[in-house]
Formats: sequence, C-alpha cells, structure tokens
Amino acid sequence: MKKIAFHANALRDINLAATRELVEFVTKLGHTAYSLDYHALRDICTVMPTPNALYSNCDFAVILGGDGTVLRAAVHAAVSGTPLLGVNMGHVGYLTDVDMGGARGAIIKVLDGKHDIEHRMMFEGRLEDAPMHLALNDITIYRGASSRPIQCVVSIDGQYMDTFRSDGLIISTPTGSTAYNLAAGGPVMRPDSRMMAITPISPHTMGTWPTVLPDDHCISVRFENNPDTIVTFDGEAFSLAKANFTGRDEVEIKICPSKYNTSIIKTNELGFYELLRQKLGKGN
Repeated sequence: MKKIAFHANALRDINLAATRELVEFVTKLGHTAYSLDYHALRDICTVMPTPNALYSNCDFAVILGGDGTVLRAAVHAAVSGTPLLGVNMGHVGYLTDVDMGGARGAIIKVLDGKHDIEHRMMFEGRLEDAPMHLALNDITIYRGASSRPIQCVVSIDGQYMDTFRSDGLIISTPTGSTAYNLAAGGPVMRPDSRMMAITPISPHTMGTWPTVLPDDHCISVRFENNPDTIVTFDGEAFSLAKANFTGRDEVEIKICPSKYNTSIIKTNELGFYELLRQKLGKGN
C-alpha cells in the first residue's frame, strides 16, 4: 500500500473536482491519500497540517495545476526527497508529466514502478541576512517600478566577473532555462544537467551576453538598495521596500547550488528536445 499526497491549485481545479476523482481512484486501489486541509477533500483524505508534514509522510505526490504549482510544491518536497508527478491543468506545463486525461495511467505506472525519476538541481539564495530560499527555476533581480536600469555587480566565488546595467538579472537552473531565462534570450540547458546561467534582462550596454557556469560555483550579486527593486525566488517576490535594510547603500544576494534536488516523475517517453518543440509550438 502506498501513501500518496495530493497538492492542487484550486484556481485551476474548480471545487477540486479533478483532484477528488484521482483521490477516489487511488483509494479504490487500496492506497492512502493525503492532502492539506482542503475542505472539499476532508472526507476522503488524511489531512496534514503543513506542506512539510504532507510530503515527508508520503511515497510520492500528485500535483494538479501548472508549473507554478509544481514550483511551490518543490520547495517542500525537495527537503524530504518526495518525487512529484505533475498533472497539467495550466498552460505550458514544462514541469508536468501528463494532462488530466493521462493522469490515471501515469499513477498506475508509478505504482507499478514503470517510471523514471529526474533529479533536478536547485538553488539556495540568501539576500543579506534574510532567511535562505530554495528555488528550482530561477532567482531574479528586477528593477520593479523604477524607470532606471539596475546595476548588478557579479562575482563568482568571490572573484569579480562583470557589471551589468539592465532591467534586471536572471540566475537560472537548467530547469528554469526554458522559463524567464529563455524569454530574455538566455540559453536552453538540459534539465538533467548541472549548470547555471546568468542572463541580463534588456541590457543597456553593448557586448553583454548570457554566461553559463558549472554547478560547483557560488554567485554573488551586489546592487543598489532601491525600494523599487524586487528579488524573486521562482516567481515569489521579495520586495526591498519591505525589508529592513535601512542604512545600506547596497545589498548583496548569494546564490549557490543546493544540497537538495527536486525529484520529477516521468512516465511518458517524450525526450527533452521533442517536448521542447511541442511546448514552443514548433511542431516537428
């Protein structure tokens, strides 16, 4: 008997109808379903008080939503090493494995051991003395509402690399390379690789280009302590206006590869490049 966690985006799965369908499916097979305290699932799921408790008590998790839902789940699941099976109810869905129509079949494959697991590298980012944040996709520094470019001074392992004047800077993992990084002209990296990309957003100087590094380095970025500036961890915003960095002309963020990985379940046979062409609408 397996313990299966269910994490849903209630804005995508209205009234959690699709989630309930899959919960009923696995419980009829004799497995136990766990979830957070969703009112619509209290009668058929074992409710866990926190995301960390949910993932640490389960064999794998079914995530219903889009890439954003998987990213939010990854921060908690990575700590316990719980694999994630993504069911796409969003738009692009790079991180999801199947659409709702294939969800039952994918769950059966996982239960039968007929699946692969991709271990995706993550970042640990710390802005000054604020708490450390995990990120599976990227960490971004953005000028926010300011009309002026932001100047980012980048060092690698304490050695000065370059200064970027731009609308912002994206530090991306291979998983995040097909997200904001790609839209900003950054390189595409295989999600199972161990690399980091530094990509400026709309650079204001000539001769500025993205840089790719292996994962055995740490990156530090210094920039002006401007209240308009926003730092995001997988899209979750951290505003300098709300931080207690008074009295500092500059602030620094340190980004290193994390000891944690996100485990992504794969049940389909699509290769990365074929999937990429499909998601980008390039056909064959």
